[in-house]
Amino acid sequence: MKQTILLRTASALTLIFCAGHTYRVLGPSFHGADEAAVFMAMQAYPFNIMGFRRTHWDFYVGFSLLFSLTLLLLAVATIRSGRPSPLTSPAATVTPPA
Repeated sequence: MKQTILLRTASALTLIFCAGHTYRVLGPSFHGADEAAVFMAMQAYPFNIMGFRRTHWDFYVGFSLLFSLTLLLLAVATIRSGRPSPLTSPAATVTPPA
């Protein structure tokens, strides 16, 4: 199997995972009673950090969005690395004069 096909497949799977993760973070949430209690506890106790009032929930959402961004950048990197380099194409090669 060609490397470009593997890289494009990996990129597509990464994009699907990124879309699913982002939807789950930003989309509607359906939690059971135990999960809702944990999330309410994360939102209930603010603390000061670097002059701002934050909760554990803020960090939870922020790191989740950062992970989505990382997945998006990984997908872009795998798409770009799957393209053939213009330097290796036959039209781009220069033969030295004889």
